[in-house]
Amino acid sequence: MVKIIASLSLCFLTLLALGQAFTLSDTAWLGQRVAIPAGGGPDAWYDVETSANGDTLPVFSASEYSSAVVTVGQAGSATKVRLFVRNAGAVTRNLKCALYAAGGGAPLASGTAAVLSTDDDVYIEVTFGSPVAVTATTYVIAFAGDSGDMGYWYKAGVGALDIYNSVGYSGFPENPLGTPAFDNLARNACVSLYVD
Repeated sequence: MVKIIASLSLCFLTLLALGQAFTLSDTAWLGQRVAIPAGGGPDAWYDVETSANGDTLPVFSASEYSSAVVTVGQAGSATKVRLFVRNAGAVTRNLKCALYAAGGGAPLASGTAAVLSTDDDVYIEVTFGSPVAVTATTYVIAFAGDSGDMGYWYKAGVGALDIYNSVGYSGFPENPLGTPAFDNLARNACVSLYVD
C-alpha cells in the first residue's frame, strides 16, 4: 500500500513539473487519452474556422488558389495543415497547401495530399515536406485543388479570405505569394495549422 501511494505521488509530482492540468475526463482513465485544447500550443491545432461552423461549400478551380490568415499562439514547429473538404467526384483528387509569412514572400513550407472519392465532408491533413519554425504571430495558409469536383467549407459573413488567379494548381505554391484577384472576402475557411 505504501508503494502504491508513493508511486501515485511521484506520478502527480511529475505531472505538476510538466505544468499540465489533467482531469479524469482528459485521461479517459489510466492515461489512455490526453485531451489537448485547440489553439493551446505547442502540440495544438490553430483554427481559422472549425468544421462545425462551415456553412458554404465553394468548389476549387484548377486555375485558382485561396488563402486565409491564421494566428499562432505560441512558438513551435509547424508540421501540417488540415482543410475541411468534400470530393464529389468518382476519382481521387489532389490538394496542395502552403504556409507563408503574413507579409507574403516565398512559401515557408508546403505539401500535397490525396483526396479520395469517398472523402465527403472530412478534414484532409497535408504534411509539410519539412517542419518550419513559427512564432506567436499571424501566418497565411494557402491551398489549391486540382478539380472542380472538390470543394472546401467556409463560414460566410466573417473573416478575410483571398482568392488568387495568378497561378493554378499546377503552379502552386506561388513564389512569392501573389496579389489576390479577390481580397478580404467575408469568409472564414475551415482550415487549421498544427504546431508541435
